[in-house]
Amino acid sequence: QEAPSAPAIAARLIPTMKIMEGLGLLPFFDDVISSDASHPVRLSKESMVRDLVARHRLDPSLTLMVGDTGSDAAAARACGLDFALAAYGYGGQGATPDPGRAYVLLRLSDLLPVLSGEAA
Repeated sequence: QEAPSAPAIAARLIPTMKIMEGLGLLPFFDDVISSDASHPVRLSKESMVRDLVARHRLDPSLTLMVGDTGSDAAAARACGLDFALAAYGYGGQGATPDPGRAYVLLRLSDLLPVLSGEAA
């Protein structure tokens, strides 16, 4: 069975790459794109998600987007993806789930049960 694709979207590429590398997460991602690396215009989150879905030939019904803002959730919904709110993230501090968010992650370790199908 082929390993799942794991692309990432970031607001600012260089700081994101440094953080991912420092946390040892970089090897788990196939691709990282950012709005500050798109020329000549900054891409919307929705257009970046659509680009990654097409580029990696992802099946939206089998794809989970993890984000920490309402605009992340909106981009996921617009592209037909399930969404997990990373409440531990910068934008997720104090965020409350809404009906459009499939999962709420209070810590990074909460993601494993979601990915393995064990989450309620």
